[in-house]
Amino acid sequence: MTCENQRENNITLFMPNFVGMMEKVGAQMRTSRNGTAHVGTGPDNNYGLAQCYGDLSSLDCMLCYAEARTVLPSCFPNNGGRIYLDGCFMRVQNYSFYKEITGPNDTIFCGNMTRKSRAFQETVRQAVLKAVTDASQDSGYFAREEMLVYYGMMSPGVVILEG
Repeated sequence: MTCENQRENNITLFMPNFVGMMEKVGAQMRTSRNGTAHVGTGPDNNYGLAQCYGDLSSLDCMLCYAEARTVLPSCFPNNGGRIYLDGCFMRVQNYSFYKEITGPNDTIFCGNMTRKSRAFQETVRQAVLKAVTDASQDSGYFAREEMLVYYGMMSPGVVILEG
């Protein structure tokens, strides 16, 4: 979870807008496993977006959303935040972020940044390409690939990609 650095403008307006936005997103999540909503005007706007991953059951999706909805208010009194859980993610903000690819705080690299051998890099490249191809052919946009990599006579390494 990450919280924005900027404080909300007016608690009297911000909190009811936040609650209303969460209710609207929740209603959409129950029927379509994703939702967006906007409540309020000016600096007290509340925009929200939530989405469950395609392999989650409807019940697990709602449980994941309930967790996100419970945890994100801990960002208060800041005016926005994001949470990434095992089965879903949610973002709330006081401005329309729907067309953003990255935000100013998107600077975290996932994974190990150490240099890998060419064999390992090629195996990962092949696994990612296969996972992307498989996911694009599945209506749930989910794929898993497992490839075994041997480093000479040493112990094996395994590359597993899910997403």
